[in-house]
Amino acid sequence: MASDGAAKKVAAGAGAEIAAGAAAGAPPPAVISRRIKRLLKTDLGRPARIARSFVSLLLLWTWPWVVDVLRVQLTFGTAHAHLFREQLLLVRLMSFRLLVATTCGTIIGLERKSADRPAGLRSMTLVAVGSALYTLAVIFGTHGGDPGRAAAQVCTGVGFIGAGVIWKGSGSQVPVRGVTTACAVWVSAALGVVAASGLSVFALYACGLTVSVLRVSRWLSFIVGGASAASVPRDASAAECA
Repeated sequence: MASDGAAKKVAAGAGAEIAAGAAAGAPPPAVISRRIKRLLKTDLGRPARIARSFVSLLLLWTWPWVVDVLRVQLTFGTAHAHLFREQLLLVRLMSFRLLVATTCGTIIGLERKSADRPAGLRSMTLVAVGSALYTLAVIFGTHGGDPGRAAAQVCTGVGFIGAGVIWKGSGSQVPVRGVTTACAVWVSAALGVVAASGLSVFALYACGLTVSVLRVSRWLSFIVGGASAASVPRDASAAECA
């Protein structure tokens, strides 16, 4: 009975505070919560989502070191601790290569997303990660295999994804759209294979070169064609980098 009475007093006090706030013009807590959620979904909430994604990548990168710090030897014991250390070094190497592939795919995806193309951030990142996983499975698999065959199969398989973003328009000025985006999907898969093969610096360099081509190509085409960028309509410039 005493606890019920205390709960009623707390509820009554909370109700009185909400009523007083409403009388003073302050919104109730439910309205404040909805406003905060709505704010996080707008442009002001993007830094929070970016920070959350960065923390996720950081955990993906650091978790092998956390295992090493904890000195978890599972059931191997001291005599077989070197096996655990070798496995940990292998996981570190694979995690680093996978992270490089993810970074390359994310960069290209951000460029395509800024151009408002059908295949954006998630598509490019998943293509790079998938191709890297296939290559890592062949290189570090228990049975071994030819990495060249894995690269060839990835190149063939990603062609179906690239074909899905190409479509033919009804206008005469832009008969076919999405060819450049399909090429970007193909390049993202290639970057994943290169990063998984251990050529991390070369993969990052190729990624930067690809983004430069995607961003600068339309302006170069205007210069070569003899037209100024300022005189070109917005729709025409968008069609050029489709």
